[in-house]
Amino acid sequence: MKKLIIFLGLILINLGLFAQVTAITAESINMPKNETYLSFKVAAGDTCGVEQDTVYYEVLSNKTKALSCNAHITGTRTGTDEIFGMTLEGKVWSTGTYVLIDSINTGVVAGEFEYELNEQYTSIVDSTDATLSAHASGIDDNFYRYFRIMITNDGACAIGDLFTPSVVEIKLYER
Repeated sequence: MKKLIIFLGLILINLGLFAQVTAITAESINMPKNETYLSFKVAAGDTCGVEQDTVYYEVLSNKTKALSCNAHITGTRTGTDEIFGMTLEGKVWSTGTYVLIDSINTGVVAGEFEYELNEQYTSIVDSTDATLSAHASGIDDNFYRYFRIMITNDGACAIGDLFTPSVVEIKLYER
């Protein structure tokens, strides 16, 4: 009976090692109070592929006003089997859950690409009556304080397929 338990335990450990989905937070930073633009430090280990299926870049906005957000990713796509995804997400509280703001898929063509992620429904001040148009159109206004840029694959990436970011930027606009 002990041999059976040991044998089953070893099988579970091996399955856990080979089925493991990996993710790294490449950089998590508090944005300085007087700044609204941030370019993340991109390291060689930030590549999304076989070793890591998700790479995160996070920022705490540290602002007192409602914000709109744009993100920009430049990177090199190698291989032609995997489709990588880029998402821009936001959350209000540190203990909250990230909510999708915008997403883009890379497609399967290799080469260097630029991807722009934008907050799609922003509150714009109307010049005639100075009301927030998002509420007038029925769109909920989310005042995010935390933003995350995420580069992902499906967790079953082929060895030759990689997405290597060279520039990851985020720009916050006070509304």
